[in-house]
Amino acid sequence: MTTKDSTTEGDTTSQTTTRLRMIKVAKGKQEKADPVEVSFSQEVKRLLGYVDKTVKITDGGKTKKDKDNESNAQARLSNAIFNLWNQYINRVPKSVFSSKLITLGDYLFQHEDYANAKLHCYDYYIKLLKSSAISSDFCDIFFPGGFKSPNVAEVCQVIIGSGLSSYHLAIAKDSYLNESATVDTLITVMRELQTLSQHLIPHERHYWIVFNCTVHIYTIAKHLHDRGYSKSALEFFVWCCVCVENMVPLMTLKFLAWRGTLYTTVCYCYYDMNQPQLAELFARRGLQKVHQLAKIEEQSLSEPTIESETNFRVVTVKLSTVIFKNIVFESRRPKKVIHRPKTRQNLRELQALPFPRTPTEKLVLDMFEGRGAQLLAVLEALTVPGRRTCITGPPPVDSAEGGDSLTEVWGELILAGFELISKVQTFSLKSQIDLAKSGSKEISINGAIRFLKLAFCFEFWDFYKLVHTRVINFLQQQKDIPIKEAVFYRQTIELMDSMMDIADVMRTRRRQSQASYAIEKLGGRTSPAPNSSRRTSTRGSNAPQIEATSSGIKITNISSYIIISETLINIMLNDTGAFVARQMDMLVDAALDILATLREYYGKLTSIASIKSYVYSENKDDVLLLSSRIHKICIWLKIYEIDPLLVGEVILKTAMMNEACAGKMEVSLFNRANTEMKNRATDMLNEAKVMLEECGVELERVRTIRDIALRSETDVDIFTVDPSLLKSGNATHWISIGDLQIDIVSVYKRICLKIYGSSENSKAFYILRKEYSF
Repeated sequence: MTTKDSTTEGDTTSQTTTRLRMIKVAKGKQEKADPVEVSFSQEVKRLLGYVDKTVKITDGGKTKKDKDNESNAQARLSNAIFNLWNQYINRVPKSVFSSKLITLGDYLFQHEDYANAKLHCYDYYIKLLKSSAISSDFCDIFFPGGFKSPNVAEVCQVIIGSGLSSYHLAIAKDSYLNESATVDTLITVMRELQTLSQHLIPHERHYWIVFNCTVHIYTIAKHLHDRGYSKSALEFFVWCCVCVENMVPLMTLKFLAWRGTLYTTVCYCYYDMNQPQLAELFARRGLQKVHQLAKIEEQSLSEPTIESETNFRVVTVKLSTVIFKNIVFESRRPKKVIHRPKTRQNLRELQALPFPRTPTEKLVLDMFEGRGAQLLAVLEALTVPGRRTCITGPPPVDSAEGGDSLTEVWGELILAGFELISKVQTFSLKSQIDLAKSGSKEISINGAIRFLKLAFCFEFWDFYKLVHTRVINFLQQQKDIPIKEAVFYRQTIELMDSMMDIADVMRTRRRQSQASYAIEKLGGRTSPAPNSSRRTSTRGSNAPQIEATSSGIKITNISSYIIISETLINIMLNDTGAFVARQMDMLVDAALDILATLREYYGKLTSIASIKSYVYSENKDDVLLLSSRIHKICIWLKIYEIDPLLVGEVILKTAMMNEACAGKMEVSLFNRANTEMKNRATDMLNEAKVMLEECGVELERVRTIRDIALRSETDVDIFTVDPSLLKSGNATHWISIGDLQIDIVSVYKRICLKIYGSSENSKAFYILRKEYSF
């Protein structure tokens, strides 16, 4: 009994001690948990939930009420963040406050609320760093504890987040980079990332941050490169190459594919700047770096893997295509230009000879293995920087530097591409680069479509039709191809087929425009600069498809334009954004050609008195149909941002045409009692009213984007009138956006009075003020 009792007492004592320890631990935890920090964390968590609600509001429709709700939600969120920081900045430790700043900033960035993320999180963090800095030096501000301190990654995350937020905000306002201020903003962001990576290069432990900097710099510079600012982007592409070549971890096999992408992009920048020799030189330098890495891998103890061999092959193929792009022309350029007649090669006769038949085909076979790589090299050699698919014409050749020989090279490249495509029975669904890196003998459907576009652009119609037939048969027979991709390929081909009928008219129009500009520059009247916005507006000054007949003015080939507009409408209705992203140049050029034709058609329509020849025209119904379609297409493609005067003038005169045709129906003695005719006249007036409303909204949006009302230096040609054009006999004169808006308001007021009746003037003006106020 004594032993048992002592054992029981010992157990009880140990249990009591354990309980006391647990109570002390619980009390310690309660003491460590600061209620202010807990409250701060709860407030931040509640704010994150509010961000989700705000995103759901902004993802809705874009009606006026939805826009008001969106702006109110953004304002409330901004005020909530501002009040939260002011409430807790002096009540919680600096480390806790900084971590919450970054947490909320990253969350806002992921939800595309770049304005609040930059202003209230990233920039606020940077402001706190600058307030405690000893000097204005970069290291003293952001890295006072050196690059071994634990918060280096946190600070770099803030700098990168602030720069990317500025980039997204600038692109959202001006995606086409029409404003020089937008370009300056992107360059400033890249400068900041360049400075950051420059200070981190000596410290290999931060190689991953440097890699992220190169990725973000490449993304921003690629946007500049795609918009035609290759000279500005080249410096930053080269800097990315410097970064990956000066950090040992980034020179390993793991990042070889990224190095190849950077090398290739630099080379294409040189090609865009018309410096092919420098592009070839840089590509050869890149190949040397790749061969050095290959030798190091051979000497290492690790066995080569399939992935490593594939990476080496991909980079080698990419850089070899860049070299081939210059060699294929330079090898045929004569050293001395001798002006003597030379018989050109007949491509049809060469087709009967065995492959390889020409020096170009022999060079392709010597440099590349497999049809996939060979076709990729041919396609890259045929690609001309800045050349648009629908701007058809012969290949660019400098006649002063061996033009005949270089012209033969273009034909041989087309012939080589056609021969490679004709050797395959079917097309692969893989990309051309994937087939090239594996040395495959297959040809991708993407490569065939790209060849079709190049043959169309350079007017090799025979080869275009032959490959066109094979591609159409493949799309009809192949069932494994994704539906979206099949629709994309068919729509691309349909658009090119519809543009073939007006290719000659387009070429004549461009030649006349260039010739008139040259004559005016040599001694004629003053003309706008070739790079100004007026250049697009002058397209179609004297093209032959407009004829004046006894019954009125008509467009002789109106059916071709109707087919093009129908194709564009079908693409608009079925497109989910992929076609616009991949074939934007084709869509814009097709729309601009239709607009140029309509502007020429409406050339003499300057007032109501001059509209008689249009009302009695033979194909006025087709013209009105074409105008209605192109109006929808211009809003879809944002043509107002490209040439607002061209679109606005065409829509204004289309509304005047609708008004005149509706008036003719109402006045006609034979149609007084015809209710159907009166309803049709009312529909035409309503259609004109809606077109003017939408046109006015788009023009006002363009004025806001370009700040024309506040900054006349933005685009002087849009805001001023050319006196020489006003004095000339041509009725098509230049007006500013402001003048065009005044004319639209005047015509809109007149149409509203006709729709709602003269007895309801107050209602008409109420509609005018409410729906069309700018």
